[in-house]
Amino acid sequence: MLENEPGRQKARSFIDITRRAQLVGCAIEVIAELGETRASLVKIAERAGVSRGVISYHFDDRDELIRLVVAEVYERGRAVVQPRIEAQSTAAGQIREFIVGSVEFYGRYPRYIAALTAIRVSAAQQRTANPTRGAVTDELDAVARILRRGQDDGEFRDFDAAVMATTIRKALDGAVEHVLAGGAGEPYAAELTELFRLALCRNPRNPHSEETLLS
Repeated sequence: MLENEPGRQKARSFIDITRRAQLVGCAIEVIAELGETRASLVKIAERAGVSRGVISYHFDDRDELIRLVVAEVYERGRAVVQPRIEAQSTAAGQIREFIVGSVEFYGRYPRYIAALTAIRVSAAQQRTANPTRGAVTDELDAVARILRRGQDDGEFRDFDAAVMATTIRKALDGAVEHVLAGGAGEPYAAELTELFRLALCRNPRNPHSEETLLS
């Protein structure tokens, strides 16, 4: 039968992957517009132009769909930010590009950020497990590793890397609010870059330090 032919199985798998990606994209749009609690499977299905049963076929439940929305947002963010980080040879340059790239991502994908924010807010209001917690922890750990490397290499002064990573993240949360309110990425990114240059550098008033670290 056709279902047992290898080519047919691959085609069905590709179709399933494509449909799941479409539904995740529609979920992002609906959550961004209505908030997480009002983004029912019926509304998401309507946005996708399918029946609710199609969503139930592709996802175990709504929680799985929400988890995949979170994963998609972070994956899209990595696609924007990670190449910028990897292009830098210094820890200071990597922190700069993490900040600038993150703000750029917020501006390019405001609906993604609006959806992620809505999911976080909903979890806090309902006092349920935050689906973004694991991704946030991974991001903080990655930033802290860069900060510790900068300290080991003599680029940065002594400080608690975990606390500083959280501080950078909280500052970027402010950038999220700014962009979602219609604000431009600049001069926000430039100001944050300068703020953390002063906070991180071992000798921020040294012009040579400025040139080699965060310029």
